This record gives sequence, structure tokens and C-alpha cells, in this order.
Amino acid sequence: MGMTKKHWSINALATEFGLDRRTVALRVGEISPAAKENGHPVWYLADVAPVLADREPPKARKMPMPPGFHALEAMHSLRHPVDKAACMMAVALVYRVGCLASSMAVGCGASCRVAYALNSAMTMGLIQAATDIGLQAGLEPWVSNSDPAIYELDAFDEVNWPNLAQIAGEVVDLDAWEAYSRQQLNPREDEEAAEPAPSRRSKKGRTK
Repeated sequence: MGMTKKHWSINALATEFGLDRRTVALRVGEISPAAKENGHPVWYLADVAPVLADREPPKARKMPMPPGFHALEAMHSLRHPVDKAACMMAVALVYRVGCLASSMAVGCGASCRVAYALNSAMTMGLIQAATDIGLQAGLEPWVSNSDPAIYELDAFDEVNWPNLAQIAGEVVDLDAWEAYSRQQLNPREDEEAAEPAPSRRSKKGRTK
């Protein structure tokens, strides 16, 4: 009786070759599976062994980081291509979302002070969302550090406030817009600033 070829799942291949599941999935992704078992693809070992036995990813080459992404180069946790790609996508979106939100707000009829506040709100919101998604998905660098230093201040898209003010029919007043933004996003700061300073007098009426 002839022997039948065994089917290997991604989990089984990862265990056999001592590789991460995501690495296995990337390397065998372009190889047609032999079949599907329980809805998941499986392969013959002979078909995938060549790409899995090589410890270096096929056609791997170091790509230079674009401006605004140089902080990622020094992160040892970003060795896996999935982690690096996810992190670069998150950073790119964070850099652009504030400018995009401001422009769309004015285009929809909002005032410049609202657009200014949305610039900060959307940027901070997306940074937090990226952190939450990264932690839930087990992605680096968020798993190792929930507040990684991956954003460069000079890489954020700049808003053309004079142009938006002209569209809105307003005069540029960045100080007033900044004050409004802080009031909307951090109302507790204004409340605490308005509260009288605590007395230095002790309960017995004597100062120390």
C-alpha cells in the first residue's frame, strides 16, 4: 500500500521549522496550497520546504526609510515585516489626518477655530486608535512600549491656515483658535486654572 503525502498547516510548518506563524504565512503565500482542511489552506512539505529552510526571507533587501520615519530604524522590535508595515502605515496616517480633517471641516462649512480644534483632536485620536489596535493585534512596537517614540514633529502635514481662513471668510487668529482648541479638548485645565489656590494655613489656623 502506497504512502500518502501529509498535509501541513501554517501552525504545523511554523513548529517544524521553528519560525513565527506570520513569517511562514508570508513565505508560503505565493505557493498554491495542496488543499483546504477546516477552511484553512494546507501544503505539501516538499512544495514549501525550500522557502522555509532558508533563514533569510526570499528577495529581502533593506529599503531606506522615507522622511518622518527615521525613528523606526533604531527600533529593534520592528524586525518583522508585518510589524514594520503596520507601524509605517499608522505613522503615515497620523501625519496626514490633522491636515485632512481641517480642510474637510472648512469645506463642510465649519469655522476655522473648529477646524483648528479638529486638527489636534483627530491627530490625538488616531494616535490612541493606532495604539489600541497595535496592542489588540499583538504588534510591535506597541506590545513592547504602549507609548513609543515613533512620531517626528517636523513630519506632520502643515495646514495652510491663511488659505482656509480665506475660504471661511475669516481673519487668521491662531492664538484665539488655540485657546478655543484647549478649551474644547481640555476643559478641566480651564476649570482648575479658575479655582483659587489651596490655602497654606493648617487646620488649626497656623501656618507652618
